[in-house]
Amino acid sequence: MIRLSLLMIIIEEIISATGVLTGHPLDTVKIRQQTEAQNVYRCCASIIQNEGILGFFKGMSSPLISFTAIHAIAFGVYGNTMKLFDNYHNLFGSFIAGNMAGIAQCSICIPSDLLKIKLQLQKNNRQKLYTSSYDCAQKMIKQHGFLSIYKGTWITVARDGPGYGMWFVTYEFCTQKLSNDGTASSLTTFQLLLAGG
Repeated sequence: MIRLSLLMIIIEEIISATGVLTGHPLDTVKIRQQTEAQNVYRCCASIIQNEGILGFFKGMSSPLISFTAIHAIAFGVYGNTMKLFDNYHNLFGSFIAGNMAGIAQCSICIPSDLLKIKLQLQKNNRQKLYTSSYDCAQKMIKQHGFLSIYKGTWITVARDGPGYGMWFVTYEFCTQKLSNDGTASSLTTFQLLLAGG
């Protein structure tokens, strides 16, 4: 049992790392575009010219470290909250449990995202305020207090609570419609992927 749990954690960490490694460069370009109003080509050219290829990966340590914890919290809270509802496949219960999961994961997601963005916006060594996610968090807390790493909390909670709620409802609905017995355990791999699992 412990070996299986450890194996699942390792597999989830590999999957999370792969997702972050492939998506982070695009996220960096998106963040730069949103703050500098450049087109994709100019933004990418500027990063390569001024920061090198590693400029696309600034701030990546924060999501790499936090991704597994975020998912563990979200799925743990969802599963435990669903136990409060008599009918496990109750879509209303799934929405409430999803909301709770989305809100709970904000405790890790908000500081992780803030640190990532702060590092992504640093352009070159002359403007470098932070050397790492840890350095960024340490300086922000020292200068502005612990709650400074939770800027944007209420809007993130307002986005992620219902967002996770809808994701879990969609998953449960698709699972019910695609399976013979209404549970994910009877789904084929393709059906499970189609349901969003």
